Amino acid sequence: MMNRLRGLAAAVALALAALAPLAAHGAEGALTQTYAVAYNDWAYGGSAGDYEGTLQLTYYPGGAISGWYRPNYGGSFEPVVGGKNDGRVWLSIGHRGTFRVQVRLEGDRLVGTATQAMKWYDFSATPSNG
Repeated sequence: MMNRLRGLAAAVALALAALAPLAAHGAEGALTQTYAVAYNDWAYGGSAGDYEGTLQLTYYPGGAISGWYRPNYGGSFEPVVGGKNDGRVWLSIGHRGTFRVQVRLEGDRLVGTATQAMKWYDFSATPSNG
């Protein structure tokens, strides 16, 4: 039990440390957008599994990104940190950031790939009303 608490405390401390620079930016000039997310596993030609969820990102001046992701099947909210530069966005999703997303902006959509533990996914996020 004590090891689980230490692990949880370490994960919270890591997430707060990652978000601390964002607090310095304040809300001035920040833009928040909610997306409907769909991604599928490349295994077996992309048909091994389709996943959907909600992603909310706050874009800060200077390129920093923070937010959360929640799967539609009722999983827990996962923290998101990342960055944006020249139409490219990269995100680390989850308490340990093991789900990595590399996308490009196509109009108002995010389109690209995601990886986790040697698995690849097609990833897209379309703006929604939240």
